[in-house]
Amino acid sequence: FQDVSDLILESALTSLAVALAGAAVFLVIVYLILEGKATLGIANMVPVMVTVALVVASMRALQVPFNAITATILAITIGLGVDYSVHVTHRFADERRERELIPALDRTVRGTGGALLGSMLTTVSGIGVLSLAVFVAIQQFGLITALSVLYAFLTSMIVLPPVLIIWDHFITGHRSVLPLFGIGSAPWQDPTPPRDDQSLDPSEIIDPAANGGTAEDSPGTWDEPGDDDQ
Repeated sequence: FQDVSDLILESALTSLAVALAGAAVFLVIVYLILEGKATLGIANMVPVMVTVALVVASMRALQVPFNAITATILAITIGLGVDYSVHVTHRFADERRERELIPALDRTVRGTGGALLGSMLTTVSGIGVLSLAVFVAIQQFGLITALSVLYAFLTSMIVLPPVLIIWDHFITGHRSVLPLFGIGSAPWQDPTPPRDDQSLDPSEIIDPAANGGTAEDSPGTWDEPGDDDQ
């Protein structure tokens, strides 16, 4: 029995590594073609790996053993995690073309996040019903799969946004991470915003006539019709 368990564990780890590598390569190629930024595919995989780690930790905490069914859930988790994170990443890429970093991320989380929340709730509710089955293997499958969907949503909303901020920080040419922690100028903030004339104090407006200029150079001086005739 121990030999069989070791074989299942080894097979699960091998399939997990192959699935992660294959998904990463596929996303890199797709984002290179669609967005011209291959590194978005790598950023997209970070919440997926966190989701897999959370699922494995939950199986340990709930004392769910590795078997032919539960080992398969890890591969399913990768597919579920990629599905949620791709929606967020692609929406962020679209918003980033037209907006600054923080507004683009805010619209992404509020818009796509709301849709993913509804999808997560319906999926978890449907698959979670399997945890009420009499057969223990089906119970474990329903429970772990429902947790996988929940973790995929949470990591897409909590883990992925900071990853996208770091990705945007480096892709725009900022090699230091200190601004991300409030040290120095953040790349999405203009430290010296331009001031228009309406924001100037009246005392700051210099009259050219007071510095040896002519009255014609003085702001606010207009030629009245008929002045030249008089």
